[in-house]
Amino acid sequence: MVVAGRIAELQRLAACERGLAEAYATYGLRGRRDLRWVALRERHLGHAAILAMRVRELGGEPTDDSDDEWIIGSPSDLSTIVFAEHAALRTYHDHLLDLDPESMTLVRERILPSHEQTLAELVGERDFAMEH
Repeated sequence: MVVAGRIAELQRLAACERGLAEAYATYGLRGRRDLRWVALRERHLGHAAILAMRVRELGGEPTDDSDDEWIIGSPSDLSTIVFAEHAALRTYHDHLLDLDPESMTLVRERILPSHEQTLAELVGERDFAMEH
């Protein structure tokens, strides 16, 4: 029963990562022909793949579901994307102790630092956009 709950939690996190990847695709297609947005989308799909791998290791079946829980607003606005990255970080931090040790290590060592790096890049992008 505990494992089933952990699997469901990892599936939901993976779905949120796919939802965020879709938001990056939407943002990048809005007249921004910059490969950064493709790379950021791929980064979040990579997070979803890491979580799917962990679901399999726990004996579960990954889903292809997408969840836009972290997306509040229009994904064509940079502020929505920045908010979503903050929401992702909060969600992972809030659920960190609910995860099994191996999942916790994956999140701590691979996913959280990646979200923090992405957020730093976005804030820099926002500052740059405001200057020009």
